[in-house]
Amino acid sequence: MKIWVIGDIHGCYRSLMALLEQLQLNSDDVVISIGDLINRGPDSESVLKLFSENAQFDSIIGNHELAFIRWFHSDRSRKIDDFEHIARQPYAERWLSWMRNRDVLKKIENTYLVHAGLWPHWTLEQNQEHADTLKYWIQSASQEDFDQIGSMFDLAITEPLKSEPYLLQISFYINVFLHMRFINVDDKSLHLARKDIPGLGEESIFESQPWYMIDSQFEKKLPKVVFGHWASLGGVSGPWYTGIDTGCVWGKGLTAYEVYSGLIKFQPALDKHIEIGG
Repeated sequence: MKIWVIGDIHGCYRSLMALLEQLQLNSDDVVISIGDLINRGPDSESVLKLFSENAQFDSIIGNHELAFIRWFHSDRSRKIDDFEHIARQPYAERWLSWMRNRDVLKKIENTYLVHAGLWPHWTLEQNQEHADTLKYWIQSASQEDFDQIGSMFDLAITEPLKSEPYLLQISFYINVFLHMRFINVDDKSLHLARKDIPGLGEESIFESQPWYMIDSQFEKKLPKVVFGHWASLGGVSGPWYTGIDTGCVWGKGLTAYEVYSGLIKFQPALDKHIEIGG
């Protein structure tokens, strides 16, 4: 049995199918998306259909899935062509329910799968606890909850006190597990606006660093953390982390990582893609 984790697909169905052909799946193999199945690419519907209707396939929730869920329940006045197209499909409600029930953080033996990353100032157990709290919130949130949460993301850049509003805590969990890239070193706050390649941005390394470069409470345990969300890295690997978003929707390619062996497969992008900077 093999467990393949696939980077951000973003509706690039042709590239996905070519990558799956490379994997030569057996009947007991499992394929798990690291999140961001949808949006931006040309065929989100086929990707959703494949993952939601086959027991061999699963996904971690990504920020684009959560954005669709929020839009569907609370903000459909905003015109987002890709979301509107998904919502018009006959299976849209079924897909929506499936997306709302995905894991935020999935543990397979000593490997952790998450869309953006783990908060280095929490233990592995605390990361799992907070990810599970977020999962249950996404499953049960009301339209009013989704209405309110969008205004809190910019406020939730440092860990809230337990006495602060619950939705602010949820917003911080969303920012950590679905949006995070850089962390400001001095005050342990999220630097959400920064998306560049580490070492090439204007900010000093002493001001903000990638989350996986911050001294953490768990790295000495040498887990393997597999994440996506950061296409500009083009894939990255360290002693205990592997980033597998290799920018398929930007015309680069799609990556698969096998959990037990560490084997990596790469498929150059085949789908019509977005021009970088466009």
